[in-house]
Amino acid sequence: MYIQGASAFITEPGTPPQALKEELARVSTAYFRRINRYILLSLIGAHRCVAGRTVPADTAVYLTTERGNLGETEAVLRQIFRQHSLPMPYSFINTMSNTASFYVAQGLGAAGPNLSISDRLLSFERGIELLAVDFMRGRVRSALLGGVDEANPSAIHFERTYGIPAGSVRGVEGSAWLWVTDEPEGSIGRLLGTGAVRDAGEGRAWLKERTGGSPVIAYGLTVPATDREAWSRAVGAVDEFDYLTGHGWFDSATALGISRFVQDCPGRLLLHVSRDRPGRYTLTAVETAAK
Repeated sequence: MYIQGASAFITEPGTPPQALKEELARVSTAYFRRINRYILLSLIGAHRCVAGRTVPADTAVYLTTERGNLGETEAVLRQIFRQHSLPMPYSFINTMSNTASFYVAQGLGAAGPNLSISDRLLSFERGIELLAVDFMRGRVRSALLGGVDEANPSAIHFERTYGIPAGSVRGVEGSAWLWVTDEPEGSIGRLLGTGAVRDAGEGRAWLKERTGGSPVIAYGLTVPATDREAWSRAVGAVDEFDYLTGHGWFDSATALGISRFVQDCPGRLLLHVSRDRPGRYTLTAVETAAK
């Protein structure tokens, strides 16, 4: 699966919608009405990834997210349960997260399969798995794969989920995308796949099945600091790509790390390590083309 484009758009929580609309206007000439924050983030990231090029008409869209239309959903629930009123029709429609993937497909003329995917802590990795199956079966030859999430304002939920203080990482809103095809010509990298392992030893074997190179290693927020030295040593990592410190965190941040690596680190191999619970790790391997 060859990467033809990569983008990583991040913005501070609470960025005014007008600023997001202006950013979208810089990367797209399409006009969209009645769209919300989540849809704006999705459109900005996807259009930046394509960078003015025309995607094949059968291009698929895989939009991955942990929380989807969080802000719109909160507003609709407030209208129903606090204000005891009916929600605005477009607000109600836009609570569906697959509305954003529809707008991405419409704006780019992508008429292939269209999926919104969410899986606790591993949404982007699940998107890669589905993408790989569709490529292997010949169902898809060109696809946009994105990870999009608004900021999560709940410090309590953050600490319960990740087991670290809420202020230990800078929270952002983000939309990170890859354009993947089956065509190696002109590609800037290659997705080598994703898989689940129990420990660093199994991870070393998994990586060797796909490449003989020594990787740069990156960690998701769920990997404890106490585990990282063992992983680095087991896989023979030559460096660490600390994208969370450099760019910030949002719920689909694996997409951010991989897309930034593709843009920033030509001619290298990345092993990204995530953990969804003790004793189970999910790995993603990506290699980038030399400039």
